[in-house]
Amino acid sequence: MKAKLIIVLAAVAMLFTACGKDKDQPLADNTLVYDGVTYQMESYFDAFNQDMGLFFSYSTQKDENGEPLITFDGYHVFRVFLDQEFDLTKKTSNEDSYTELYFNGLFNVGVYVGYDYIGGNLEEEQYESASPFKSGTVKATLSGDILTVEMEGETKNGHTINMKLSAQNNGYGWSE
Repeated sequence: MKAKLIIVLAAVAMLFTACGKDKDQPLADNTLVYDGVTYQMESYFDAFNQDMGLFFSYSTQKDENGEPLITFDGYHVFRVFLDQEFDLTKKTSNEDSYTELYFNGLFNVGVYVGYDYIGGNLEEEQYESASPFKSGTVKATLSGDILTVEMEGETKNGHTINMKLSAQNNGYGWSE
């Protein structure tokens, strides 16, 4: 009897260990996880010139009106800021750098992080001189002609957002 109990306990321990490892797995491309629920996203990037482009994405899951449940609206990507991780909770230390991002739909949050200003919105609440994020980072990288935006964060109202969005450049010809 003890042997069976030990085997069952060992199996349960292995199961919990395996579940913990899944959390550490990197997100698949074009995935957004909001409060533990995964959404598949379609992403696009258009470079306006050699210096700047616009990245946007929307969920493939739709509401009753056929609209995406989540949109990631117009994340401005500057070539000079590629590979720079931005902390979504504080101003930047470089006076020339800034980032801004906005989500709409299932949740509404936006943040602007710059050298001399930080602010945004969380649902209906406006944040002046403060971030709507309790913690978080965002970073854009370029590999060949694929731009990837990765973000993780927790909003001040306790919601978590993790995403990895990738899109092929459809514009000016950015590549490594």
